[in-house]
Amino acid sequence: MSSDLFYATICLLIGVTTFFFWWHEMFSDGPVGEFSRSFDSDRGKNFIALTIPAIGTSLISGSALAFFLEITPPSAFQSRHPNILYSVLLSLLGTVGILSLLVFIVSFIPFSLPEWMYPEYHAAKRE
Repeated sequence: MSSDLFYATICLLIGVTTFFFWWHEMFSDGPVGEFSRSFDSDRGKNFIALTIPAIGTSLISGSALAFFLEITPPSAFQSRHPNILYSVLLSLLGTVGILSLLVFIVSFIPFSLPEWMYPEYHAAKRE
């Protein structure tokens, strides 16, 4: 297994774990959600709503891009007319990764989001 494939696997696992904890923090009253919400005092306003999903999306799209580049035959990119499917998929994964990093940067600005994007709204709905 090449080192690129190893790092892509690690990024995929971290991204999926990030979404696991984010889901529990937003939508669950179980012990995992309570544990995650106990650290909220030092976090920014939009940390749970934007930062965590942006990190997870960036990791998952980056790992999918690395997996895709690893399994794609070199002849697909060296031909005079490369396969359009490869080009579209690479562009899509790259765009998703870049946009999620942009959302990550913007998430540190303390602006208001719709109320349904905050865990307090979902906690009030569960009660």
